[in-house]
Amino acid sequence: MNDSTVQNIAHKLFLARADTLEYELNEQELSLLLKENPYGYLLKDNKLIFSSYDDIDYYAAHHYYSEMDYECENADAMIVATAFNIWENSLRGDSTIAGLFLSLYDDKFDVLQSLLISERNPYEITSLADQFIKYVKNIDTQKIFKFFSSIYNGKNQYIGVYSLLQERLSNCPQKCQEIIKIFHSDIQPDTIQIYNIALFSLTKKKSH
Repeated sequence: MNDSTVQNIAHKLFLARADTLEYELNEQELSLLLKENPYGYLLKDNKLIFSSYDDIDYYAAHHYYSEMDYECENADAMIVATAFNIWENSLRGDSTIAGLFLSLYDDKFDVLQSLLISERNPYEITSLADQFIKYVKNIDTQKIFKFFSSIYNGKNQYIGVYSLLQERLSNCPQKCQEIIKIFHSDIQPDTIQIYNIALFSLTKKKSH
């Protein structure tokens, strides 16, 4: 798969805020892509047509990932700054490319902690954290509790909105039960929100 070409196209569509799955290919792009097996898109009438907006997000996030140098000094801070720039370009959360981009670094550094020490306001931090949690492979409950506690205690009892976390937990009843158990073992006001999210998600799952 010619990732770089497709990534660049997805990036162009993202920056243009184009409400379309189609992209008109030039001769060079077409010649490169005709040699590849398409994944998440198809070629038709000299156009690349993505299968879904999620596929555009996937390729756009990997475009940013391919341009980052993780070996450079202060790489963690640069990655978080890039994620916030993506978030702003996506009309502050119209797409979740920023969270998907951050999730690609989950095994390299503590993303939630890096968000906490950024100089962004609590709304921006929690919004991007919510996107990140949507895509992370495994929800680390200890890190989640630490994040909620730090936001509450360090940002004037700010709680934020976590619709994507709630959506994901609705499909993870075991994780909900784990969060509820941890909260009951040490009931604190700074983590009651994550408890409520888990409880609501578990109840919602059982009602379906």
